[in-house]
This record gives sequence, structure tokens and C-alpha cells, in this order.
Amino acid sequence: FFFAMSIVSTSITRLCDGLQLAASVDDGQLNAKQKNEAKAIIKQLTTSSNHPKLHTIEDQSHRYNILTQNGVIYMAFCDKNYPTKLAYTYLEEIAKEFEMQYGREVERVER
Repeated sequence: FFFAMSIVSTSITRLCDGLQLAASVDDGQLNAKQKNEAKAIIKQLTTSSNHPKLHTIEDQSHRYNILTQNGVIYMAFCDKNYPTKLAYTYLEEIAKEFEMQYGREVERVER
């Protein structure tokens, strides 16, 4: 049997206020429950003073892999079988590229 493993969706959010700065085009693959869970995770992170750099939250069939760095939350919503180490490597690459291109603008972006 072949099991597809993938990153389903990616989002980039400002930590101080939860403003979404970017999201993957395939965000439509998330159902309403998953979108609400992602919003709740972001809200929890923006209101908490404890921001571990890397962490994972699991539900029954998926994982939210999260990198918090330089005031930004990078989140990859993945199939549960997708290797966590690969998800973190992916998020680190996304963060590096995002910071190079938009790092100075993060604090100035308005709704």
C-alpha cells in the first residue's frame, strides 16, 4: 500500500497580533474544523508569553508543525505520517526566505 504524505497547507502569521501575512494557495483543502483549529492555535500563541521555537500539535489525522521565530509564526498543516523533521526543515527554509524578502516589513504591515 502507498500512503500519500504531504504538507497540506502553510501559513505565516505575525506573533504580536495574529495578522496573517501569507498562506499557501492550497489552503482550500482545509475543512472548516481544521481552519478553526489553526485559528485557535494562532490565538493561543499570540496571547501566550511562552513561545517555543519548534512544536507540534496533533489531531486524529494531521499535525500542525509550528516554528516561531523573530516575531512570526510559521505553520505547516501536514498529514500525520509526514515526518516532523521534514516539516521543520521546510518551515526553516520558508522562514529564511520570508525574512530575507519581507523581514523588515513585518512590524509595519497593517490590516
